[in-house]
Amino acid sequence: MIRLDTLRALHERDHKLAAYCSTCQRWAVLDLPKLIEQGRGEYRFVSHPPRCRVCGELGQWQLRPPAYRDAATGGGASLAGPFQRNRLNEVRLGVTATRKASANIASAGGSGTGTPGTTKR
Repeated sequence: MIRLDTLRALHERDHKLAAYCSTCQRWAVLDLPKLIEQGRGEYRFVSHPPRCRVCGELGQWQLRPPAYRDAATGGGASLAGPFQRNRLNEVRLGVTATRKASANIASAGGSGTGTPGTTKR
């Protein structure tokens, strides 16, 4: 089980922590590395709501998971995990390599079967 109850645990797993004040309608993203450097890494934020620096009211935490980039498309965030994306890339690369090998065989006069780069006689 993964625990995300301390500032250090969030930082180690690339999560972000933000605080929201509904009175001021103000957002603030916490600088986790700085807080850890100041010795607050083991602070358990879950049962302690943040206090707004502007109005002093209690606010709410917002936990933001890491945003993974989809390497296959070079685009926005992907719902697939890193293992699934890597597997997709391997499959795509394998298909590309197979197509190139077939093209090389065909251009060399081969039948497209057998060992890549060789021709059947």
